[in-house]
Amino acid sequence: MNIGNLQINNRQANGQTVYQPRNAVDRNAVSQNAGNALYMNNVMRTYDTPSGKVDVLKGVSLSVANGEWVAVMGSSGAGKSTLLRCASGLDTDYEGDLNLAGMNPKSLSEAKRAQMRRTVIGFIFQDYNLVESLTVRQNAALPLLVEKQSDWQERTDKALKIMGIEKIASSPAVNISGGQKQRTAIARCLAMKPNIVFADEPTGALDVKNSKRTLEAFGDLKAAGVSILMVTHDVAAAACADRVVILEDGRVSHNITVPSEENISAVLYGNAVSDEPAGSPFANNSFGE
Repeated sequence: MNIGNLQINNRQANGQTVYQPRNAVDRNAVSQNAGNALYMNNVMRTYDTPSGKVDVLKGVSLSVANGEWVAVMGSSGAGKSTLLRCASGLDTDYEGDLNLAGMNPKSLSEAKRAQMRRTVIGFIFQDYNLVESLTVRQNAALPLLVEKQSDWQERTDKALKIMGIEKIASSPAVNISGGQKQRTAIARCLAMKPNIVFADEPTGALDVKNSKRTLEAFGDLKAAGVSILMVTHDVAAAACADRVVILEDGRVSHNITVPSEENISAVLYGNAVSDEPAGSPFANNSFGE
């Protein structure tokens, strides 16, 4: 993959750990469940609407290993955002088996799930989820302040610098652009040092330069052992990942194990030939070079 000469799949940490997941809320459980930070087996999600029940997820099975970066692609309405909400524990009204960071979100109290979201899980939303009355710096530091982390200033300042927004740190979020809001949301995630990051279109509001900056930051997170599940429509961004899962009509249709832009485009535009035996529950259709 190449965005502005960025070769993310071969990115190294140069012998330095940029982000190290920290210990909190049973974080050691992340190494359980066969080395997976996320495990989903036959997960289904149905919504009640005025016109009847709508099946959005129809038996999704996938896993994200510790330190693995997985991108999810598919057409609008395929179930990508619902998948992200269920996988991250934001939505627990699903059926099937789901294990997140060694825990079953359904078995946790709301207070425990909220603590997990502040410590174990990093989120990057399409709508940013910033407090507009707070400054950029305050927004980026918010989870650390809630958890009373003594090193919040150092971690926040480092994250702002990585995302190139240290000069607007004192600006209220209400006064900054959409791209700057997205970078603030990413900085908030970086400052947390999570075990797993859930990202919904993280480069969608960014130009090429800042898309590159974001994907480099994701590469550093991965190098430090952080898992990433990223929903995107951007083929070039998806090609940065270790693996690409294609969602079609609420089901996993392809698992691209060699995610070059060519391979991804071939699957999306219907030119791929599967080499995965029918019935494989976690890779459905596998496509590589």
